[in-house]
Amino acid sequence: LVDADGNLNSGVGRLEVLLRETWTPVCRDGFTQGSASVACKSMGFSGAGSGPFGCEGYGKKWCGTSLPEFQLTCDGSEKDISACRGRAGSDVFCSPA
Repeated sequence: LVDADGNLNSGVGRLEVLLRETWTPVCRDGFTQGSASVACKSMGFSGAGSGPFGCEGYGKKWCGTSLPEFQLTCDGSEKDISACRGRAGSDVFCSPA
């Protein structure tokens, strides 16, 4: 998790994944409570809070700003984030902040 100032944070922030040796922000489109739960458990937390997920609650600095972004979709039953579905590349279009 990366906080609004770009520092690593231990509970709140922008989720990024390592994609082809580059840290890539996770797109808010398609990111659900199940996605949050699996991501948080993958980082050693007991689960996720109730949101909000995306920019609405925290402002534009929390949203991904670099391309490409990664679209992560989990249903909540996955054991870790690597078992979730994901898409990256020029066909991923994230809503603007």
